[in-house]
Amino acid sequence: MVPCMAWSIPGMRAGAPDLTARVAAAPVPVGAGSASFLGGGNLVICRGARHQDWAWKLRVYLSSPAAQLEMFKETGTLPAHHGAWIDPLLASDAYWTAFATQFESARPHPGAPEWPEIESALGRLVDAVLQDRVSPASAPEILEDHLASILERSVRHQPLAWLTIVLAGVLLGMV
Repeated sequence: MVPCMAWSIPGMRAGAPDLTARVAAAPVPVGAGSASFLGGGNLVICRGARHQDWAWKLRVYLSSPAAQLEMFKETGTLPAHHGAWIDPLLASDAYWTAFATQFESARPHPGAPEWPEIESALGRLVDAVLQDRVSPASAPEILEDHLASILERSVRHQPLAWLTIVLAGVLLGMV
């Protein structure tokens, strides 16, 4: 078993069609302590935006099943709207239905500024285990050390970040 991301499926199909016929996608098993994380982004309308009505209409359109399906066709980005998953392009394909099943138990990423760095450290460690560069038994301790380092840097630099924001506000006449 090799973890793969949805964006790797089109490349695999194009670059190795004979391999695609011999492998399958399966959702991550659901159980105690298991979870899939949703990726993606956010659509934000700033309070001071001049065209908030237009921005809202764009947000509604981009969130629609039709727009999300079109974005999937163009970019391979999986739809966030359940309504898009009933389209035959996704619903009749075993690779995509595995991801649809996985979405049922998926969670959003933690809302912590350190998350991207934590996720990257975890991904590198999983790769190292899969390539036999790190033993599975030692991986939790290594991850704990990485996380402690990331969080220590975050706490240590947090006051500096606030000072920078306050100074920027003073310089811009906002404080």
